Amino acid sequence: MAVRYYYMATAEVALFLESYFAAAFPTEHAQYKEAFAAGVWLTEDPGPWLGRAIVYKLQVRPHQDRLDGGPTAIFNVG
Repeated sequence: MAVRYYYMATAEVALFLESYFAAAFPTEHAQYKEAFAAGVWLTEDPGPWLGRAIVYKLQVRPHQDRLDGGPTAIFNVG
């Protein structure tokens, strides 16, 4: 129930980031939407991201993960 609420509460942010993703990376966006449609678990999740994470109070240096398959939306709030 908490996960469903989280998706509903953050849907507007997810859709906003998706519009940026679609404008900046149209080919990758189409691939993500297709993969998301094939694997979506909860109808409350608007996609197209295959996963989401909240990192709270964690200091990290700028980095790039070598094995990631595509773009990642990262933003700061606070």
